[in-house]
This record gives sequence, C-alpha cells and structure tokens, in this order.
Amino acid sequence: MSQTKVVFFSFLAGLAIDMFSNTPGMHAAACTLAGFLREPLIRFYMGKDLPEGIYPSYKTFGYGGFFRYAVTFIIIQHVALFLLESLTFFDPVFLALRIFASVAMTTLLVCTVEAFNIESQKSGE
Repeated sequence: MSQTKVVFFSFLAGLAIDMFSNTPGMHAAACTLAGFLREPLIRFYMGKDLPEGIYPSYKTFGYGGFFRYAVTFIIIQHVALFLLESLTFFDPVFLALRIFASVAMTTLLVCTVEAFNIESQKSGE
C-alpha cells in the first residue's frame, strides 16, 4: 500500500476513534503520525532491500524483530497521544506512568493477536 494511502487510512481510523470518544483530533493526529512513520520504521528494522507489499508480522520480521518494531511503533503513537491529551509537563511522573502502562498493555494485546494470526497462517487458513 502506498505511503499516501497508509497516512490517509491512519487519519480516518484516528478520526473514527475521536468521534466515538469525544477527543477532538487527538487520535487523528497521533494515528496520522504513526502512519507517516510506518514505512521508515519498517525500513529501519528490515533494511533497505524490501520486497513490495511487505507488512509487519512474526512471519516477516521474526519474533524479536516484530516485537521491537511493535514496541517502537506503539511508543511513538502513545507518546504523541498522551502529550496532545495533557498539553503540559505539569506532572511528568504521572504522564510517564500512563504512557508506560498503556504501551505495556497495547504491546501485550498486539503480540497476542499476532500470535493467533501466525497460528492461522501455519495451519493454512
């Protein structure tokens, strides 16, 4: 998928979250940033010679590579979101704790879902 489409769909996903959670533009901005940085992150972790249409998974990155990619991607998105939400560094310890807890839970969820995905790929479904 082209970079333009990724950024556009990232914005739409963030906008949908914003509409249902009453957070005007915060998720849209964080998701757009994440969509914009997706391709450079893939190139950083996979190298310069990438086949067309590659997408991050345990199968393409390996377990350690996918975990590093996912954690980096999630940290970028969550730091952007929580900084936009707080708009201040008034209580940096609480902000860091919220970011860390959210990154940990999201990473656990992403890796769990991807583990089920790799099992379905192995069984041929």
